[in-house]
Amino acid sequence: MSRLRDGDRVALRLPNWLGDFVMAEPLVNALHERERAGRGPTTLIGPARPLALFDGRFESLSRVPLGAGRDERVADWRGHDAAVFLNASFESAARAWLAGVPNRHGWLRGGRSCLLNGGGVPARERGAAALGRGRKGRFPRWLPRPFETVCQELGGWIGVTVTRRRPRLVPTREALADRDERAAQLGLDPAQPYLLLNAAGRPGSAKAWPPARWLELIRRLADDGMPLVVVSAPDEDEVALRVAASPRPGVFPLLTPAPELPELLAWTAGAAVLVSVDSGPRHLATATGVPAVVLYGSTDPRHTADFLTDQRALVAALDCAPCHRERCPLVGAEHLACLDALQPDAVRELVNGLLAGSRGWREAEPIG
Repeated sequence: MSRLRDGDRVALRLPNWLGDFVMAEPLVNALHERERAGRGPTTLIGPARPLALFDGRFESLSRVPLGAGRDERVADWRGHDAAVFLNASFESAARAWLAGVPNRHGWLRGGRSCLLNGGGVPARERGAAALGRGRKGRFPRWLPRPFETVCQELGGWIGVTVTRRRPRLVPTREALADRDERAAQLGLDPAQPYLLLNAAGRPGSAKAWPPARWLELIRRLADDGMPLVVVSAPDEDEVALRVAASPRPGVFPLLTPAPELPELLAWTAGAAVLVSVDSGPRHLATATGVPAVVLYGSTDPRHTADFLTDQRALVAALDCAPCHRERCPLVGAEHLACLDALQPDAVRELVNGLLAGSRGWREAEPIG
């Protein structure tokens, strides 16, 4: 493994998952500082939707947005001296190898290890459940590691110091204007405190809180008097649709269309508290410093445990959790028990605790 030399041209393959993408921002910032110091340029290769979260920042970095008919190509990697992979894709490593990139860095695991000449091997369980939680996997699983820590370590391996570990995202003026326009249509004043509820989740997912639980939480929080903004993702909007079908004063579902990520960032940055399952939007709260209550089902909170000062994790103490499965394999009363055990009253109590201890509502300084 060789460290970056001054003048080396770096291609950084960003993660596809929104949460990991947000957690990679400190490494992107460190590479941006490297370029500003005249030590070499960087190209960002990654999905177009989350790349829009960097609008107004890192403007000197080249970008290769993927998706919407634009797939990753060997040509995207040509002309670079080093490739750094924050995704787990074999294909990305193969394209960089075919493009003749001499130094290729990432986690050395799986079939792509033979294509990399720099990186590290993550720690595994030693024949037991990770740190005593959950059931033992069929094969030794990776030990829980916050992804921002992984990115910091990978930066150290290539000689790039990540001086700020917490991700930072700031909405643009355009995104704030989109939020304010939608709020006006809904009859909501975004200059007043509001709660943001990320009530998204694929039906049957082991990460999706049941709609009945969300609706009960909405009823109870609405009684407390603070406006509730309910957001969801396309095809994961059952709760928002049911809220829209039975309007209630002070409850505002964001539908038709669901907000794009820059607008969602603006809604998150202005919220008093976010309530979310363990999915990408909860990381937007981390990156904007917004207090959050996070509901965990099949995932292990220790994978995202670095910045819990102003976040509260609600997780059921069950023998079967965390299993890290997308679908629950159990049947009967045990099916999705990790999610059913999370009660709306407990969520409401955590929300009110964060509100009582918060420094008050504040708006992020926009970019642009």
